[in-house]
Amino acid sequence: MKKLSNFEELPVEKLRWRCDPETLDFASTDELKVCPDIIGQERAVNALRLGLDIESLGYNIFVSGLVGTGRKTAINCLLGETARAKRIPDDKLYVNSFKNPDMPRLIRLPAGQGRNFKKDMDELIDYLGKNIALVFESEYYQMRKKEIVEEQNTKVKEILKGFEKEVAKENFALIQLQIGLFARPAIIPVIEGKPTNFDELAALAEAGKFQQAKLEKLEKKHSQLIDRMETVFKEIRGIEKTVQGRFKSLDNEVVTPLVKNRVEEIKERYKNEKVNEYLEEVRENILDSLDKFRTKAEEQTPPLPGVPLMEADPFLEYRANLLVDNYGAEKAPVIFETSPTYRNLFGTIEVAPERFGQWRADFTKIKAGSFLRADGGFLIIEALDALMEPGVWPTLKRTLRNRKVEIQNYFPFYMISLTAMKPEPIECDVKVAMVGDIFLYHLLYTHDEDFKKIFKVRADFDSVMDVRRESIMEYANFIKKIISNENLRPFGKNAVAAVVEYGVRLAGKQNKLSTQFN
Repeated sequence: MKKLSNFEELPVEKLRWRCDPETLDFASTDELKVCPDIIGQERAVNALRLGLDIESLGYNIFVSGLVGTGRKTAINCLLGETARAKRIPDDKLYVNSFKNPDMPRLIRLPAGQGRNFKKDMDELIDYLGKNIALVFESEYYQMRKKEIVEEQNTKVKEILKGFEKEVAKENFALIQLQIGLFARPAIIPVIEGKPTNFDELAALAEAGKFQQAKLEKLEKKHSQLIDRMETVFKEIRGIEKTVQGRFKSLDNEVVTPLVKNRVEEIKERYKNEKVNEYLEEVRENILDSLDKFRTKAEEQTPPLPGVPLMEADPFLEYRANLLVDNYGAEKAPVIFETSPTYRNLFGTIEVAPERFGQWRADFTKIKAGSFLRADGGFLIIEALDALMEPGVWPTLKRTLRNRKVEIQNYFPFYMISLTAMKPEPIECDVKVAMVGDIFLYHLLYTHDEDFKKIFKVRADFDSVMDVRRESIMEYANFIKKIISNENLRPFGKNAVAAVVEYGVRLAGKQNKLSTQFN
């Protein structure tokens, strides 16, 4: 074997890079300022700024790099610099759709007004629940109702009296036959001043004590009178229907001003088109469902133990479900979702068991996830966690592509959903930053066509930086930051030089410094 002997001998002093403490322009870290910036990640920081500033579709950010290179710290520091961070998003509420209860309606209001609207709806229903019952108990209402009843009773009596005369003229009698608990009207012939049913007359005719021809004539006349009685009772039922209509008109007459005034007050408070449409539906539904308001709220039967609230609250359909409340917010939301399950990210529709093994849901059971709560702001998630959770990755891609959140139940281990409810989709403008390693980025970029369309910006955090005077001073300033945060004693320049040497050793090259600060 040929022996290689043309290697240059390496002096022992070059085996280890040294940082001369005398080259440092300070005696201890007390003389330094805290480092405000991310060290050694200029390219990654510029990419982050680009992704955070561009509002166009698809400019979400994949943040790659080794653990400890300051990925999440950089995101957190840069979020406050963007114009988006200064915008406060709307409150979001779901309300009942009276035309289609399986499709709750969305209402968006300026931040802080959502809880006021929810409170106003609760107060409206509480007010009407007490005062509509008082209206129905009032002397004026009872007097008007009595007048209607007496007027219609007079008409019914006149019709029946006329029919009874008509029946008597034909030698028949109108009687009430008792059958069990119920009575029904019947027409029977009067023979020699005595009501006699047809069974008795048939027996007499068979015995030759009553003429068969006369019996047949009576049966024919009886059939005609029965037809006439049906006409009379149909007319009476028409009168009863008229009475119910007049009762409804009277109810609306006495209740409408009460409902209208309160509804108009709420409309005037918000001046929102969707609120106005919803309140009109509420007003119409209340006037069509006044029976539930006839009993005072405090006199209604209390819910039984174990009975779900949706059954206990008779006015549930008029409540408002405040999904996202931004009351008191001073900037756009920033959410670090540490557990990106489907439910935590995209929300859910809770279901409650009922009797007989059935399940039930309503619009008040709709719950928001962190994606919706981050609307108008930022959502940061771990890429690997999002890919591992069932259903999360395809839903995240679809939501970012369409910029709409569709809240639904997700049961990955069941063949069917427990509810058919489909709430109105919510338009969302969320900037997502997904944190992962470089291998995961290339895997997604290569095998998922949608990934490159929705994560157009990559911020790659390097694990090393060049050894320069400026970078050594940045190291010293960063040490000062840690000392301040952890309340440590100050470092002398010899200690700082030792830390810098250790950073070079971690980097594995004498012209590089490690940026893995953890």
